[in-house]
Amino acid sequence: MYEEIIRPLLSEKRFRHSVNVSKSAGQLAIKYGADVEKAKVAGMLHDIMKEKTPEEYEKLVQDFGVKLDEFQISAKKLLHAVIGSKYVEKVLGINDSDILNAVRYHTTGRSGMSKLEKIIFIADCISEDRDYKGVDEMRKLADKSLDEAMLAGLKDSIEILTESEKPIHTDIFNAYNEFAFKLKSKKNKNTKDILNRICEILDKKKAINVNVACIKDISAFTDYFIFASGTSTTHVKALADEVKFKLKEEGIFPRKKDEYSESWILLDYGDIIVHIFTEETRKLYNIEELWNK
Repeated sequence: MYEEIIRPLLSEKRFRHSVNVSKSAGQLAIKYGADVEKAKVAGMLHDIMKEKTPEEYEKLVQDFGVKLDEFQISAKKLLHAVIGSKYVEKVLGINDSDILNAVRYHTTGRSGMSKLEKIIFIADCISEDRDYKGVDEMRKLADKSLDEAMLAGLKDSIEILTESEKPIHTDIFNAYNEFAFKLKSKKNKNTKDILNRICEILDKKKAINVNVACIKDISAFTDYFIFASGTSTTHVKALADEVKFKLKEEGIFPRKKDEYSESWILLDYGDIIVHIFTEETRKLYNIEELWNK
């Protein structure tokens, strides 16, 4: 039904984009447990007022009694979302606040976004017709996490606006900050969980003197070092193999290939780097003291 409503209001290219966004939104809704029909409707209607003339926008603002801020007045990209939400409510008679907000904030995002709002913002970025540089990476993020895709999309918006010296709406900043803080907190929690898990594995495998050094304030390449010793080169290898095997079972893989000699194996898990030595090699290089100073 909504395809026939938007078709006469949009160019063929914009119409096809709306159909594709509706399709992507439905797929994301299935994946992330949102209302599929709402997602399809919001996706179909998100750009309903995209191609109005300045005169038409002015009339619609008056007709709907819309109050605009200085950003929305000067930016068509923002204006069409505000007017579109009102049009969907006042003309199409859709009163579902989640759908209305999804249309309203699909260009800027905002703090406190609902799942549906995030889905429409992201679907608009990754729809089938999109071919900008980086869209494949954005699609991968959308398949992995709504929040990570939101952060990437907002970051791109800020960079584009900054490069063109255009003003940036506060909704974009508020949304970006919220997702950045949220993901940083989640990352820190996950890192600590993995840190504890590695120490547990080493302890159970009889590693000697397992020690953790937090170096995030003085290092640009990792957050934590874990140091441990084996009683022999055979034990060192067994410890490293056990860490890799147990973490692999949990879907956690090293960032790159191991670096090792018989007496010193290094496992790189990004925010955590594990050093496993023989006791003699550990004493010889004494790198714990260097990082703990």
